[in-house]
Amino acid sequence: MTNNSQNPREYDAVLGGNSPPPIDGVVLGGIEGLKRRLETGNTQQRVESLADALKYGGAGIDLLIDSLNDRKIKVRAKAFQLLQNVELEKVKQVIDKGIPLKKGDKLYSVYASDIDYNDEFYNLLDSFEKAENSCYAGECQLIHPIARYAYKNQAKAVAEDLHQTILRGNKLSEFCRRYNLQINEQEMDHVKTMFYYNTDKFIYEFGYHQGLATILNLNDFCIFNDIPLESRIGQEKEWDFKDRILKHLLTTENYDKLSLLFDYLQIGKFAFVEEDIVEKEGYLR
Repeated sequence: MTNNSQNPREYDAVLGGNSPPPIDGVVLGGIEGLKRRLETGNTQQRVESLADALKYGGAGIDLLIDSLNDRKIKVRAKAFQLLQNVELEKVKQVIDKGIPLKKGDKLYSVYASDIDYNDEFYNLLDSFEKAENSCYAGECQLIHPIARYAYKNQAKAVAEDLHQTILRGNKLSEFCRRYNLQINEQEMDHVKTMFYYNTDKFIYEFGYHQGLATILNLNDFCIFNDIPLESRIGQEKEWDFKDRILKHLLTTENYDKLSLLFDYLQIGKFAFVEEDIVEKEGYLR
């Protein structure tokens, strides 16, 4: 059977933009088409095109290795991810140090929140801005990033997982295994303090959330979420009722609704994401 080279196959690239190609138009298929897409596509198109590289054996692997020097961190990160599935010594040597970083790259770092406190309150410091405005800003010691990612949505998912891990009192070691993270003892001790937040005090942001924790709001929250509590009108202050709800949700291990309460009262998160700009070349593991 004669092979009609004028009929483009799936993944073929056609020169000539969005206009229909002429009958004798040049069709770029196979590895050459992939090279063309990696040269001319935007960042997202290049990231998506990389998935085809492994179809072309050694030539495709070489393209992935070359893509580790791409100008965009997202392309380098995708190439690195694909190369991790290649069992070749030359590939292992190339990716051993991690994803190459260039000056000016934008990364998204996951941090464990810090805690500010006094005789009455615990305050979650879940951003650098809150830490800087804290009443003990000079003593605040936010640890260096627990993890860094090229993609913001990936970093936010890991931060939410850490928040839920701490909220539910789950083991940090299991969290670390999920993401292949290594946290030293000093970092671990810092994060472990989050496990023991004391509901005899109030996790409360000064001057910002007090208006949210009214008797009416808390009653509405309990009714809407089927929590069998109501305020003791005339016998209970807002902070006492709020504290009772927290204790009830903790003792009944109703962590989904405890998480909803945190969100409802804008208490904050036990982990957060900050954007970082790379200042010098290096590697992201």
